[in-house]
Amino acid sequence: MLDNYYYPNDKIKIWSKSYTLLTLCGFFFFISTYLFLYVSTMHLVQDKGMSFSEASLLISSFGIGLFLTGIFNSYWIDAYKRKSVCQFSIILFILSTIGFLYTSNALLWIVLRVVQGVAFSLVIMTTNSTLVIDVTPSHHRTAANTSFLWLSRLGMLIGLASAPLLSDIFSFTELIYIVIGLAFFSLILTFSVEVYFHAPLDPPICSLDRFLLPRTFVPAINLAGIAFVLGTLIGYSTDYLFFAFLTLGFLVGYMIAKYKLSTLSLRSGFETGGILMILGLLLVILTLQLNIFFYYFSIFIMGIGLSISLTYILFHFVGLAHHCERGTANNTYVLVGEFCILLGFLFENSWTTEGSERICYVDMLVILCSLIFFEVVTRKYYNRQDCR
Repeated sequence: MLDNYYYPNDKIKIWSKSYTLLTLCGFFFFISTYLFLYVSTMHLVQDKGMSFSEASLLISSFGIGLFLTGIFNSYWIDAYKRKSVCQFSIILFILSTIGFLYTSNALLWIVLRVVQGVAFSLVIMTTNSTLVIDVTPSHHRTAANTSFLWLSRLGMLIGLASAPLLSDIFSFTELIYIVIGLAFFSLILTFSVEVYFHAPLDPPICSLDRFLLPRTFVPAINLAGIAFVLGTLIGYSTDYLFFAFLTLGFLVGYMIAKYKLSTLSLRSGFETGGILMILGLLLVILTLQLNIFFYYFSIFIMGIGLSISLTYILFHFVGLAHHCERGTANNTYVLVGEFCILLGFLFENSWTTEGSERICYVDMLVILCSLIFFEVVTRKYYNRQDCR
């Protein structure tokens, strides 16, 4: 299956015009989404007097929307043009974001966050799980999905790293306009994407196709652990340097996974990432009060481990997908990841204070349990399946 990811002598490249535009669309859309997560949480805490626990609970209602309309995914992309569904979803995200400017009611904020979650899930389904596959040659689709998701996660971290800096310069209203502008730019990018006509397949109105793939639920448990840790890191700090070094580590981790660890088995790749994450957390605990340089270096190591772990667990999802199930496997990967990031974000903000080392011990325990589960259950489950 990793042969799909590395074709050093293949003259057909994945970075076509349409694929590049879709990837940039995902990149800017994730910046917009996670920039809003930070600025809205801080707005509720600093301007509305909420605790971090209350604010994160409200903001995490986004996770409800991720699964609210998924059973209709297959029907929508068959009944309507796939690119049009993507564009409508981004417009829905923009309109719901505008709504935050005109209300301070907590219940309405929850409703708007749920709508944002619905729009987000549709954007991901139509881009990474559908259009990216449509515009990419079959033997390059693993590489295409991996690059799309990695750049989207990079956009997430850039959004989080830039948020503290932008918050010092702009008001909440101005920041909302920046969020809307980034989402609008991602919408503009989709208009030049060229997608071939697909004959209608007349699927049922409700199905799990393009939504969730039950066969991937076992590795999804491992993904849940890694994503939960990422969520706790998002809630752990409001320091832009923290996210800058995490972003740098994420970038280096992807380069290592692609160019240095390409011959590793899926088992070795995931376990390498997990071990690096534990090492990074241990260094955080040891250097929290000692040396600022080594503190940020430990965050850098965490970023490397996260990147490698997320990349190799994605390969498990793709490998478990049968014919025409790749899109559903990718969508499962994103939805589980996003939901568990929010769970980690909520847990950290509800249980610890900023800079506390307690969350590091929890994260190490979660990663250790994930590694044990991978070794005892996931690896054997994967080897028994008819994988790609």
